[in-house]
Amino acid sequence: MVRYMKVVDLTIPLSNDSPRFPLHPVHIERIRYTGMRGTSNVTLIMMSSHVGTHIDTPFHAIHEGKKLEELPLERFIGPGVVVDIPKGELEEITPDDLEKAEPKIRKDDIVIIHTGWAKFWGHKDLNYLIEKRPGVGVEAAKWLVNKKINIVGTDTMAVQSGRPAPHPEPVHNTLLSNNIILVECVGGDIAKVAGLRANIAVIPLPIYPLPQGLPEGGGDASPVRVLVLLEG
Repeated sequence: MVRYMKVVDLTIPLSNDSPRFPLHPVHIERIRYTGMRGTSNVTLIMMSSHVGTHIDTPFHAIHEGKKLEELPLERFIGPGVVVDIPKGELEEITPDDLEKAEPKIRKDDIVIIHTGWAKFWGHKDLNYLIEKRPGVGVEAAKWLVNKKINIVGTDTMAVQSGRPAPHPEPVHNTLLSNNIILVECVGGDIAKVAGLRANIAVIPLPIYPLPQGLPEGGGDASPVRVLVLLEG
């Protein structure tokens, strides 16, 4: 039995200032206070499923894609790598970057890409985080598909860069249409584990919306806790 001596958290704490795209609201408020309105503390949370550190399921962009409830929990815990691929404004990750990355990316890996962009979490100009972010390029997305990885995450607002792209977005859809789960807005102590191979956990909440004027319900996304599990 493996005993984990250290757990490194790559999650951005959820708050009203969590990174998000403009159409994804968040409102977190304390509605009961110990000693003031009762005997307990209670917090109200109203938010999009795509706020802060979160996963995109294939169903998020692909109508026939797997929904959250259709993805086995075993997919969210497993071997992976945190690769260090520094990128600046609007720069794109290439197949050559992925090929040279250490440790080597393997089939079925959970791949977390550290571009260095996580240092900007907390930046007051949300448009800068959205429009100037680096990300995975189209050919790199195809490389990841061919490698048959399990999950890919980045320390940016979205897996693809902020460069204008046709609709549907080619990087997003290439990965999701091939049943690769996306993790966006990774942060926390990512710089401390860049360059390591370890078991990684990406734990979603079981959010399965009911139909509301749509053909069907089902989970498109969820906030997640991203943990790197270092063996002792």
